Amino acid sequence: MHERSVGIATASFVPHDGVGRARDLDVERVASSASARSRILDCLAEHGALGGQGQVFSRDPWHVLWGPGRKSFVPFLERRFSLLAWRDPVGPRDCQFLLLRNLLEHAKARGKHVCVLGASSRLAAQVEDLGYGAVWMGAEQELALPSFHLRGKQGAKLRLAINHARTMHCHARELFPLSSPADAQAIAAVEAAWKAPRKALQTDSFLRTAPLEYAELRRYFGVETHGPDQDASLQTLVVCSPVSRRAAYLQDFLRRPEAPRGAMEMAAVAAFEGLRRDGVSSATMGIVPFFGPSHAESIGFTGRLAQQCIRRFVYRFEGLQQFRAKFTASRVEPVYALHYPRSVSLLAIWDLVTSLAPRANQAKRTKPAGQGVTEPA
Repeated sequence: MHERSVGIATASFVPHDGVGRARDLDVERVASSASARSRILDCLAEHGALGGQGQVFSRDPWHVLWGPGRKSFVPFLERRFSLLAWRDPVGPRDCQFLLLRNLLEHAKARGKHVCVLGASSRLAAQVEDLGYGAVWMGAEQELALPSFHLRGKQGAKLRLAINHARTMHCHARELFPLSSPADAQAIAAVEAAWKAPRKALQTDSFLRTAPLEYAELRRYFGVETHGPDQDASLQTLVVCSPVSRRAAYLQDFLRRPEAPRGAMEMAAVAAFEGLRRDGVSSATMGIVPFFGPSHAESIGFTGRLAQQCIRRFVYRFEGLQQFRAKFTASRVEPVYALHYPRSVSLLAIWDLVTSLAPRANQAKRTKPAGQGVTEPA
């Protein structure tokens, strides 16, 4: 699939603040409804398919647009000029086209654009006739856990790394921050150490690294060092979020700067093995942005511009790509950013950049005195 964007426009819709609707659509704010969260969990358990679809439980102001019978949904954030959705709609495949059509109708009624980040190639092809453009943004790797192993040439780099970690007195285990204050403190300490030298991670983006958010739905696997005269010290951490009853998402990988070589690989393998013991059959390590040489020439001008902006101003992915390349995927699927209209508005690009880019300083400026972390607008 090639890029279907035809250019950049200064405006296509005129944003307004009024709540307009062409017809009654079932839209609900997630945080304000316990019943909505329960239904979302049920939908994810049955139909979740992609890493990150559970991000709807983060503290961001997510809305969901429900499908028929509230058995499917598409989550979105409402920005000044756009509705920003993350990953494919959740539900039976025959409902996903309807959900993106309804999301487009809702956006038009509100005078806004639509952007769907991390969409599958199947969905991108399905909604082309609705007028969505598609820009390739990377690939998602999936591992079949029943067949995962470290034998032979396939696992040579992982074995080498893990063996080195063992010589440094590293030991992997699952952590339980909800029942163990010590585990919660250790996770928070690793998070702080991981973010301290990395300004790009000190952000209130909806894709931020926040391991203790919605901890009741997540699992944690870490690697500790055990010295002869010192207590165990957590060095690395893997945060696993649910995809469905059958699948999990290794969402965040955190480490102390001084963590022994191989400790992160040891934590990841411990996560795979722990999930497999509990009946999880597949795991994803999420999207590897701009990964996949066969697509490198097909992203067009808009995609190359977005790629350079994200690499220059937001995140650097080279280390992530090198780490994930050590794990042999059973399937690699291209992912896309969908946008409506096909002529990309500079205002919509602004919404996207401010949703993804580091905004920690902005959050500090807008946080009222005496209150906790401020939700993004």
